[in-house]
Amino acid sequence: MVTLDGEYRIAVLHQAAPTPAIGGVLKPVKPGGYKDSSADLAYALHLESQDACTPSIKLITPSSSPDPSKDADWSFGDYKETILEVIEKHGANVLWANTNVHSAHALLDIAKQHPDILMVGQDPRHVDNYDDKAWVNRWLQSHAGLEGTFPQTWIVPRDTPEVLASIPLPVIIKPVRGRGSQGVAYCRTSNELEQRAKKLWETGSRVVIEEFCSGEEVTITVLPPGTYDPPVGVKDKHWALPVVRRFDHTDGIMPYSGGVPVTANSTLVPLEEASVDPEYARLQKRCELVGQALGTLATIRIDARRRGQTASGMDREFALFDTNMKPNITGPGRPGRDDQAALTVLAAGGLGWSYRDLVRNMLRQAVKLRCLL
Repeated sequence: MVTLDGEYRIAVLHQAAPTPAIGGVLKPVKPGGYKDSSADLAYALHLESQDACTPSIKLITPSSSPDPSKDADWSFGDYKETILEVIEKHGANVLWANTNVHSAHALLDIAKQHPDILMVGQDPRHVDNYDDKAWVNRWLQSHAGLEGTFPQTWIVPRDTPEVLASIPLPVIIKPVRGRGSQGVAYCRTSNELEQRAKKLWETGSRVVIEEFCSGEEVTITVLPPGTYDPPVGVKDKHWALPVVRRFDHTDGIMPYSGGVPVTANSTLVPLEEASVDPEYARLQKRCELVGQALGTLATIRIDARRRGQTASGMDREFALFDTNMKPNITGPGRPGRDDQAALTVLAAGGLGWSYRDLVRNMLRQAVKLRCLL
């Protein structure tokens, strides 16, 4: 964590610049480029700046009088020219990268010119690999404590479709580089699997197929080392927030949060329930090991499902299946946004943190851009 002697002059960045194809696969862009969540967190920062307890925060916005109901008034597109203008003309010294970064992202060039600017976000140099669902799960399983913690997985290239016939059903099929539940499907039959694979092969040369874990689904948020508000304090390693349970799946898959708010199908696992089932604590520990292995600089979210039940009806262990380098960070505060608490916001509520508390604590873990050089 890096602190400033003076004022935090913060500019929030949303996704506007085109994302390059990697290995022939283009990651889908969220409609609006995260302008909605960027406006949510920028508005929370604005409220912090108005609070007499946090006078050291100033928010820089595209509009001189941003309207809480207008997403576009609160954040800047992540073009190099735009970022330089925000720094050199408007005096920003903190960039909140609420966007999908990659190895050609503008922040890497900005770091060369302004290495002492602070950033909240991930290291763009590593995200290309970490966003590759085929690569990252295999790589993570090579780390101590994570062996065997992911579902059995098959990577099927477009030019070997015959491999599909040998894969035991049911399975989950997904794109190599996905976003949320987009392109993810539960396949019970060989025909379903073949049709889904053909559709995904139109946008990439490979597909990821995983064994279907039929049990409880949860999500874990992992934060980087640093100093946090009570009741957390100082953390010298990556650490996990309380567990959030997912429910009301549609055909085996969680629906897209843009269609169904996560507040309608997700809830904290009660602490008394988590305390009597050691699998929750084991899962949190494994997710912390994921954060340490990846060396993440900001918040990540990891999804997991139980492998089903034993013959006696006991819940089996959790399998980790998806690491989200850019977790959604929508939150309440602006008009009409009361039901837009993201999974990470729900998890933070387990510590007694509000959305503003979470945003403030994420800001405190900002790093200097020189760490990207």
